Amino acid sequence: MERQRGEWVGVAGVAGKLRVQLPLGWSALVLGGLALVTGLGWLYLGLVREIDDMVRSTVAQFMGTLPLFIGLGILSFRRGCDIDRANVQVKKWWGLLWPWSRHVFGLGQFDKVTLRQEPRQLGSRRKPKFITEYPVRLEGEKRLLVRGDLPEDKARALAREIADYLDLPLESTLPEETEEDKAQ
Repeated sequence: MERQRGEWVGVAGVAGKLRVQLPLGWSALVLGGLALVTGLGWLYLGLVREIDDMVRSTVAQFMGTLPLFIGLGILSFRRGCDIDRANVQVKKWWGLLWPWSRHVFGLGQFDKVTLRQEPRQLGSRRKPKFITEYPVRLEGEKRLLVRGDLPEDKARALAREIADYLDLPLESTLPEETEEDKAQ
């Protein structure tokens, strides 16, 4: 986040508010791309190629339409969190192309920004895999997860950015960064 012409410009370039967008994972991108390509292939077979039988052409068009729309839906999915000081609110939203569902919280419900180090177990009991997550949250009367999928350095930067933007204290369970850590 930076200050341009006296106004705060957030992560996504929205003046006056801080927008934290949550990207799609690689598996969702692959699934959406595969569905899109499959749909386009079936539509090509049904519309462009000369199929003598009208029933086959119609079936190919139908078989292409469904995966095409599924792929477009997956690839156009967006979710995020807008923090707006001017309107004194936080909006968590998701949607396709534009926000469809919004949950609005007042900034008065939050009194601190937290960054924690939380171990998490993946896999089965036989072969457990332990990972460490660094969720950034707004806490107070309510507890709101802003983002939980970042590595330590980016989570630390985002938490500091939100705390500076809202003028709230940052409560962190991570050890402080030293000059040697910054140099590496």
